Amino acid sequence: MSNEFSFDPQRNSDLARLRMLIAGMIKDLVAARAKDDPDWCEEENIDRIWFFSTERPVTRSAIYLLGEAERRLRQFHDGYSGPLSSVPCETQDIDSPIEIVERLRDLISQFTNHDELSHTADQIRQNQKIKWESVAHWHMLPDLRSLLDELPDHSDQTPALVGDERLSADGKNIYVGGHPVKCPKRVQRLLHFLLRKRNRSCHVADLGEAVWNDHARQVSFPQADDVLSEARKWLGNNNGILFALRRKDVEITLKELPPDPDR
Repeated sequence: MSNEFSFDPQRNSDLARLRMLIAGMIKDLVAARAKDDPDWCEEENIDRIWFFSTERPVTRSAIYLLGEAERRLRQFHDGYSGPLSSVPCETQDIDSPIEIVERLRDLISQFTNHDELSHTADQIRQNQKIKWESVAHWHMLPDLRSLLDELPDHSDQTPALVGDERLSADGKNIYVGGHPVKCPKRVQRLLHFLLRKRNRSCHVADLGEAVWNDHARQVSFPQADDVLSEARKWLGNNNGILFALRRKDVEITLKELPPDPDR
């Protein structure tokens, strides 16, 4: 079958479409399992990984959801299985879009397949007990989530600069006074995450996503304070920028102080 469009891994809109397709396939599959095995979602922190609400009932049937997952999986194989570049993979940067897509294709090929999804739907029709552990390699979900988060989504087709002239970020760099400056990776991720928030605050539990690109990671208070300490040190060493990083119980806030210390 020919591709419906010419996929270009260097084009953000195509990468965003790929991200949506894979995330949709996985969410459909997760929702199908949740219909039959709701306790698994809570045990595996599925709501944290895929923003899947276990409190809101899934209205679609498991058979329908499995069909949708298989349809998306087939669309993925039909539209994204061709060669990505004439440049050999071994010469690609590990964080390049081409390398990320290659790793995604490899994980998806191991995660599940059409036959397994179709067979599971048939079992449900026949009222057979489903062995969900064999439907997919569920332990791959955090790795898939992490890779998907490396791709742009439709909300950031053009990387938006967040912050102001004193401190800002665009997802790739931190800017002090409008000039890009070197920053430890986890500090960069934390500051960018907070600057994107309307009130520049987040829950300690959000640090797994913000700093490690892992929605399922359980961050302890000592780990949170370690990251905050590193960020505070970096902020204090850069042109006297007056920002304070504070943790009050489970809430972390990036607070901008008055420019004039006498105010």
